Amino acid sequence: MRRAWLGILPACVLATVAVRAQEGDDGAAPHLDGQVSDLISTIDPARIQDRIEFLDTFGTRNSCSTPDNNPNLKSGQGINAAQDFISAQFSAIKGLNVAFAS
Repeated sequence: MRRAWLGILPACVLATVAVRAQEGDDGAAPHLDGQVSDLISTIDPARIQDRIEFLDTFGTRNSCSTPDNNPNLKSGQGINAAQDFISAQFSAIKGLNVAFAS
């Protein structure tokens, strides 16, 4: 269930942001901007699934769990390793500035 939800969530957010209503809306279904439609068409579900499965290898979803305080985790596992991976994925997107909130 969580894999499906995490895979669908980014596409839903992108589609929701992309939908814009025309002025003088006649009640017709909303349409997508052409550029956004092109971006949506580049979404690769297999890549999303691959990233979700890779995130599963970090060993826990406990936000306080690191190899220092959890003897069951190996080096490179835990929440810090997962956040570093996610940060690197977003940082690889051209034009996107990534920062951690304190």
